[in-house]
Amino acid sequence: MEVLLLSGTEINVLLCGIEVLLVSETEVKMLLVSEAEVKVLLVSESEVKVLLEYEAEVKVLLVSKKDIKVLLVYEAEAKVLLVSEAEVKVLLVSESEVKVLLVYEAEVKVLLVSKKDIKVLLVYEAEAKVLLVSETEVKVLLVSKKDIKVLLESETELKVLLVSEKEVKVLLVYEKEVKVLLVSEAEVKMRLVSGREVKVAH
Repeated sequence: MEVLLLSGTEINVLLCGIEVLLVSETEVKMLLVSEAEVKVLLVSESEVKVLLEYEAEVKVLLVSKKDIKVLLVYEAEAKVLLVSEAEVKVLLVSESEVKVLLVYEAEVKVLLVSKKDIKVLLVYEAEAKVLLVSETEVKVLLVSKKDIKVLLESETELKVLLVSEKEVKVLLVYEKEVKVLLVSEAEVKMRLVSGREVKVAH
């Protein structure tokens, strides 16, 4: 599940409770959780290049003062995120298709295409619309300014997404593992609960 929220000068990207990219005016926070490994990267105004390689995944993060470029290359998929002052362009290249995302001042459109599902997130000034299309179900959610509640039940997975003005909470429950992700303006907290083991990363 991927959620992109554009609020003023802040962009929050949540990928499956595994990756968190928080972009504000002066800093970038990236949280990577892979099995038993937790990495937190802090990037200031000056340009920084970060290259992370693990398993079959390569990530390059380029940050400058006026734009942010994120290149995610893994398996057979490539994603490019370009963030400028007035617009956001997301180029998602999968095995056989290319999607372009344009974001303007008062409107945000997110089109995510994977192998088995399509997710569309439309965020306006006073409301948010989430359209989730999977193989066997279609859900449309209308959300006000203050909070977003998403309840998605699939075969072995339960997802609850709570979004307020200053924080984002993602609860992922699947198989025998529970993940709780809390994202606020200045901090990122990751709680990974699996069996009797609890890990917290600040």
